[in-house]
Amino acid sequence: AELIFINSHEWGKLDMPLRGIHEYTHVFQHQYPSAPGWLTEGGAVFFEAWLGGLHQWVDFRQAMRRSMQNALVASADKMGLSDMEYLLDLPEAMKSYHRNIAYDMGAWAIAFIIGESMGHSISEFRDQFYPLLRDEGWEKAVSQFSGSRDLDHFYSRFNEFLQQSSQQQF
Repeated sequence: AELIFINSHEWGKLDMPLRGIHEYTHVFQHQYPSAPGWLTEGGAVFFEAWLGGLHQWVDFRQAMRRSMQNALVASADKMGLSDMEYLLDLPEAMKSYHRNIAYDMGAWAIAFIIGESMGHSISEFRDQFYPLLRDEGWEKAVSQFSGSRDLDHFYSRFNEFLQQSSQQQF
């Protein structure tokens, strides 16, 4: 696969590698079956911040704090991951929450899934979660990999996590 960026001359010095990571994450994801918007975009935002942090293009913790602030805006309005389960087209009613939930809350959902997994490992998430998604579907993959009984249990646990203090979340 390849990526082509149009009008990238207007981007800042660090935008290219970060956007490249984000978009190439989608290329990786698309070799697996469809997943909801929050899992797809959240994964791309998480890996953009994580890999960008490893290369010192971005401060990972600061990027995740910014995502948490945006996620909490939607959470305060009683909106969450379950509202962003679109597979193809974003529902009209969710457009104003798309960034907050799919991208930002989704990035934290990925971090939560990894943190709740047996190995707490990003590489295990990459190497084990996605094949599980292919074999079992996204609902079972999220539930099993995060140690949840089912998707509702995962959503419940994640919503409790969102209500914790930032010290507990990090």
